[in-house]
Amino acid sequence: KLATPVKISYTGEKQLVSISFPQELSGATGKVQFYRPSDAKKDYGIALNINENNIQDIPVHHLAKGLWVVKLEWEKAGKAYMKEEKIVL
Repeated sequence: KLATPVKISYTGEKQLVSISFPQELSGATGKVQFYRPSDAKKDYGIALNINENNIQDIPVHHLAKGLWVVKLEWEKAGKAYMKEEKIVL
């Protein structure tokens, strides 16, 4: 129920996943999980770390090519949020 949705995008030439948050979520805390449906041993997770432009760039050059599910879980002002999106690296 956000005014502007959270956007997840992948730039192949930079091997970078960018997560763009609306201004209202500035200062949110949480985590980013990369789930590999075909091999759970390759799952990868990091803490949410939004920069001053409300963006988090995540290098993914070390992740295997193929289908991944990006799961975001974050909290702001006592409200919990979640977003899930499939990407192909």
